[in-house]
Amino acid sequence: RTGGPQDPDGLQALVPAAVAAARHHLDAGRAQWEERISGPLAAYRAHVARWRTDSLLPGVTDRRERLVEETADELARLLDQLQTTGRPLLRVLAVLDRPGTPDAPGTDPASPTGSPGPSAAHPSDAQAEN
Repeated sequence: RTGGPQDPDGLQALVPAAVAAARHHLDAGRAQWEERISGPLAAYRAHVARWRTDSLLPGVTDRRERLVEETADELARLLDQLQTTGRPLLRVLAVLDRPGTPDAPGTDPASPTGSPGPSAAHPSDAQAEN
């Protein structure tokens, strides 16, 4: 589709409500998502700790000990980065406008044909929810 939106100010006015709804959705699922990721991260932390202990048997060289410690520390740092912290980042990348022109025949709610007006559900709304 070429051209700009039919009502940029109207679309802009809808952005805060859309952001609030998205923020609510993220906040509502946050505990579940944190729980979902914390289990595998905890298991991997335990695996790294066992590997570190098993790799540092008596008699290993200083070089080998340093290499094991550096590797285990790097893995711990990476695991820390995977842990969810703070609020999720939320950005508005685009505001999509429905195709069509508001003056098209049959879109006037006062028309004698009884056609649905512009506020009626549009077929693309069902797709957007999927």
